[in-house]
Amino acid sequence: MENNKRITPYPFRMKPEMRQWLEDKAEERRRSVQVQLEYIVDIVMEMERKGELQLP
Repeated sequence: MENNKRITPYPFRMKPEMRQWLEDKAEERRRSVQVQLEYIVDIVMEMERKGELQLP
């Protein structure tokens, strides 16, 4: 297996209240926390592309 094709985990530590909010949203929508986080990041990326959001 080639190393460049392996998906490696990205360690992401967040504040406990952020983690709880994310877990609650994922549970409401019956998604895993990872899938919910990817969905949120996709939305933010699209908003930035459209110029609706400017990241600091």
